[in-house]
Amino acid sequence: MKKRTTDKPVQSILDEILNNTTETSQETSDELTRYLALELSNKVNFSEFWSTIGKSFPTLSKIVKKMFCTVATSCASERNFSIAASIATKERNSLLPETLKSQIMMKTNKDKFGG
Repeated sequence: MKKRTTDKPVQSILDEILNNTTETSQETSDELTRYLALELSNKVNFSEFWSTIGKSFPTLSKIVKKMFCTVATSCASERNFSIAASIATKERNSLLPETLKSQIMMKTNKDKFGG
């Protein structure tokens, strides 16, 4: 089963985007400098901003689309409930909520922790 892009570490997403772009690293650096120079209000609508100004920042726009895409399924949440049910058994009913949360996180991300 192929993993979703959002499951990848941030660096590999950035590497993938930057390797597939026609812009040079200098152009990408200039793009980032221009973006950081913008004076943005905290009340800027995220999706409106990127849909209107994204053309001025093509590489950053690609990164934003990869990093902040919305998953249209409930598979991940269903998988987490299934994992929680396998951890919070009758025999382990006294687990603290924080311990259960940590166990779910570790089991969900075991491939990222070398498990």
